[in-house]
Amino acid sequence: MEKTGRNDPCTCGSGKKYKKCHGASQPPPSPTPSTPSAQKPPQPSEKQRKIAEKIPWASLGRETVASKVGRSLVPVGLLPFEPKAWTPNMPTMPVQHPDMEKYLMNIVGTAIQSDRGKLITCAHVVEGLKQLQPTGYFYILSRFMRQGNIVLMPYRVELVVNYYFDPRIGGANKAVDLAMLLSVPNTDVLPYETPNVKFGDSSKLGVGDPVIIGGYPHGKEMFLWLQSNRGMIQPTFYSGIVSAIIPATKLDETRLLQIAIPAAGGMSGGAVFLPKTGEVVGMITSCVHTNGIPQPMSYAIPSEILAPYVEVITFETEKDKKAQTNTRRNLWRTKRKNDASS
Repeated sequence: MEKTGRNDPCTCGSGKKYKKCHGASQPPPSPTPSTPSAQKPPQPSEKQRKIAEKIPWASLGRETVASKVGRSLVPVGLLPFEPKAWTPNMPTMPVQHPDMEKYLMNIVGTAIQSDRGKLITCAHVVEGLKQLQPTGYFYILSRFMRQGNIVLMPYRVELVVNYYFDPRIGGANKAVDLAMLLSVPNTDVLPYETPNVKFGDSSKLGVGDPVIIGGYPHGKEMFLWLQSNRGMIQPTFYSGIVSAIIPATKLDETRLLQIAIPAAGGMSGGAVFLPKTGEVVGMITSCVHTNGIPQPMSYAIPSEILAPYVEVITFETEKDKKAQTNTRRNLWRTKRKNDASS
């Protein structure tokens, strides 16, 4: 490095001679790179804030026929934890929690809320659950809104009717891929807000009629494919037509609806419904696959089988028994009063 002469310009950049600046009392400062000042984070303008306020960031869209049916479709599967009884002060895990994905349900299929405590699904879904969890319980996952947020609440399946009661033979027909899940949540503690579907008349369907199917294809993985927006569990819908109606040719068979929609795994037990009314006219049971790829040929059990099946199976809870006992007591007291006054 060359030495600065006394009459040379000072290296500090003042414009003075070195002898009359830093050379008079101290050596010139070494040139140092300038350090930029800390940048403040950008702040949105008032116009930008107004634009942001108008964007429906967390909206699920307007209510449609499909979204109404979707409230009655629940995933059925296994949980990686044992749920505790619900309390008003129970903490919830938001979808943004870093451990959220560890607690997602292993979804095996779809179930249709059909009547109080009664949900229908495929018998092969139940068999798959039993193979994965031979000794434990499996669950349905109900969705409801609380203070503008979607809450997912697991409910245990208490009992399974893993066969179709066939009126033609007066007994069980396991050739029909149909099962019923019985789950009776304690509605005194927390309302069960999954509504029952409305069944339509599948006997009026014809080839070419438009239909929509809904369920949970690909199971848990469906909600983990994206790098963002992960873990928000909700049903998925596909639209198509009835491509064929296959009649029963044997005593242990039912009619089947052939739907021109590919139904991937996890869609078993999903609903087939009419686009205009939302009436359920079938339940998805299987799909043709080629080299592991689902083809637009799915099959469904028609509602002419489903609706009577739901009606014929009845059950009684401990709460029902107590209510009936109290009713009988009240009737007996009323009768005694009437007898005494006559």
